[in-house]
Amino acid sequence: MSPKIKEKLRQDLRHGFISMIVGLILGLLTGILIGVPGDEDKDFMFVIQLIKYLPKCKITVLMIHLTRFFTCLVTYLSALLPAHHMVYGFIKQRTVAYIKGISIGWDILRLISLISILIFNLHTFTVCGQSVEDLSYEIFDTSVLVKWYHWSQVNKKMFLMYLINAQKPFKISYSDKISVNYQLAVDILRTFVSALTFVVQLQNARMPHGERTPYSEMGQKKYMDLFVGIFWEGPEEVIFKESLTRIRPMMDSRDKSARDKE
Repeated sequence: MSPKIKEKLRQDLRHGFISMIVGLILGLLTGILIGVPGDEDKDFMFVIQLIKYLPKCKITVLMIHLTRFFTCLVTYLSALLPAHHMVYGFIKQRTVAYIKGISIGWDILRLISLISILIFNLHTFTVCGQSVEDLSYEIFDTSVLVKWYHWSQVNKKMFLMYLINAQKPFKISYSDKISVNYQLAVDILRTFVSALTFVVQLQNARMPHGERTPYSEMGQKKYMDLFVGIFWEGPEEVIFKESLTRIRPMMDSRDKSARDKE
């Protein structure tokens, strides 16, 4: 920007500032002089002279004067505005509660349907598992109680393989990477039982004056025997041992009678 333009801008700003100051001073002096009472005040009351000489403008001028009284009404309405907001909030809250009350019926219906499906699936799996277990026991008992000593060598080998496979943990494989591993659950339960036993023993060691809880006397022995029999040896081994214990006397008596006849 050249020096001439800068100087011109400074002059314009200076003239504008001086004009503003002069107009402000003249306006203040005029207002003060009009407000000072005198002998001919009516000459200074321009509104009265305007109403007197121009009657058609009377209503307009009076309306401007009377609108000042509406400030009371506006103040009253502004005081009622918070009350209107409170009423609006109450109506909104009740409306939301009513809508939720209407929609909760569908939520209950969905919950009932979900619970019904879960109960049905649980019942289906329970019935299927019980049927498989009953059929397996029936096949096992039938295979053991028959006159297996009259079987051929091939059938005896197949029966031996069946007994060996019956002792293996049950496992369902969906693919090469996904399977329902019973052994993993058994290992987790073993770890849980070991930790629980350690906590119980630690609690008994901290009992004052050598006191011991009833659980540590008899309950712990039964508890450990039960879990050792089921989880350390496996449910298949326990069931197989119980079956052999129940069937062995019958097999011995049958073998003895067969040898006597021969």
